[in-house]
Amino acid sequence: MVLGFVAVFAAIIYKLTEGGTRPGAGDIAATVAIGKDGQVESMAMAEGRLILLVREGTASRLLYLDPATGQVLGETAFVAR
Repeated sequence: MVLGFVAVFAAIIYKLTEGGTRPGAGDIAATVAIGKDGQVESMAMAEGRLILLVREGTASRLLYLDPATGQVLGETAFVAR
């Protein structure tokens, strides 16, 4: 019975101290296409996606990217009303 408690506590301690895996160089895109006159104003990670706020001239848009490939998954344009 004591051995069972030791095993359970060892498993809990292992899970608490286990470090997350860090991405390697192959897990991050080398380039991302944003447009000739585009400037990245801000970026964030959410739900496994890289989100960029890009300004091109007077227009702004959000780009949703796969961080491993740099592929654009979606886009949100801001329009004045």
